[in-house]
Amino acid sequence: MLEGLAEKLQNAMKKLAGKDVVDRAAVEEFVREMQRALIAGDVGVDLVFSLSERIRKKALEEKQLIGLSLRDHVLRVIYEELVGIVGKGAPFDTAKRPIRIMLCGLFAAGKTTTTGKLALWLKKRGMRVALVGADIYRPAAQEQLRQLAAQTGVDYHSEGKDIKGIVAEALEKFPRHDAIIVDTAGRNALDEDMLKELLTVKSLFKPTDSFLVIGADIGQAAGKQAEQFARVGLSGVIVTKMEGTAKGGGAITSCAAAGVPVIFVGLGEKMGDLDLFEPKGFVSRLLGWGDISALLRKADEIAKEQSINPEDIISSFNLNTFYKQLEAARSMGPLKNVLQMLGAGSVPDEMIVKSEEKLTRYKHILDSMTRKERLNPEIISPSRMARIARGSGAKESEVRELLQHYKQAEKMMRFVKKGRVPRDLAKRLSGVGGKIPVGGL
Repeated sequence: MLEGLAEKLQNAMKKLAGKDVVDRAAVEEFVREMQRALIAGDVGVDLVFSLSERIRKKALEEKQLIGLSLRDHVLRVIYEELVGIVGKGAPFDTAKRPIRIMLCGLFAAGKTTTTGKLALWLKKRGMRVALVGADIYRPAAQEQLRQLAAQTGVDYHSEGKDIKGIVAEALEKFPRHDAIIVDTAGRNALDEDMLKELLTVKSLFKPTDSFLVIGADIGQAAGKQAEQFARVGLSGVIVTKMEGTAKGGGAITSCAAAGVPVIFVGLGEKMGDLDLFEPKGFVSRLLGWGDISALLRKADEIAKEQSINPEDIISSFNLNTFYKQLEAARSMGPLKNVLQMLGAGSVPDEMIVKSEEKLTRYKHILDSMTRKERLNPEIISPSRMARIARGSGAKESEVRELLQHYKQAEKMMRFVKKGRVPRDLAKRLSGVGGKIPVGGL
């Protein structure tokens, strides 16, 4: 996500953090590099310069907290000011029932796909969800939504070419559903016909939330679009395509400047690649400090879906539980996103591709083992190893490599069972190293 912007900001932060003395010259150097990075990331020039002035003033004139070094004081100011320009976000209340969501937006924003992603997000939180296809103009829009409903395992309704009739029938059809999402028609621009249609749907549907779906690739234009659609009465914005553009920072900051909060962000092409927008986590990831809270939340969801009990893994660790861990890792989404959540910074694409390929090969190797072999890895002899390699299309060296990784993990579980943690793991678990400033995550 926003790799170019993140890399530039992280390099600037590393230079600042690595200086022996943080003085006015060091702050000015950082501000100049930050300005170049944000402007290249399509953040508005006026916003960038006002942010620069606030950082200069607070970093050099504001009294630092007791116990905080000048360097950490400056880092804290930078962090808090960047959080300020991406907006406060807004809580999305999943406790209220029923939830009725109307999605609107222009062509090519990814609105229909986002409808499916949002349905899955709500379903994962124990809700009975239904989708309503009210886009009667775009060819195959209703069929696409029907397929997404089948893919995510939720209900669906769209019959006829009368929008009022479609919405009214859906409300009669799904009276006890926890959440209903209406996908409305898009246009090339918000004209009077589109506005009238959206207000008609809103009057009939009475949504609890009205979200505008915007592609991150439009950058600063997102703010203008949010202002235009505010005539519909928006609850917030969903920014899609964050994984594929450097302009996401511009889209998010311009929405904040327009006074419309970003509620969700789309981080990939898979149905599970939608998450709540949290400004602190977003800025932490940009600066290379990671977003551990988002990672843990996602890991917890995956564990529940796949019925992974941490206590079971610790008490009876074998290749079956190792297999479940690999499956969970693959379900976390693109490895690049996971590494960013961990604060790994910029990792070469080639290395990420090789790591993802290795996870896939390991899964094939484990699939080629018998249940007895997965439960008792110690019985895997050289002849069994050769058979497993042939069955998985892997090399015997790759099977040995997998077994070595398993042994390392199994050793780790023994440490955990005894209440001891290896020194190098303890280092990694506490690896924030004071980077996250006071008032951070």
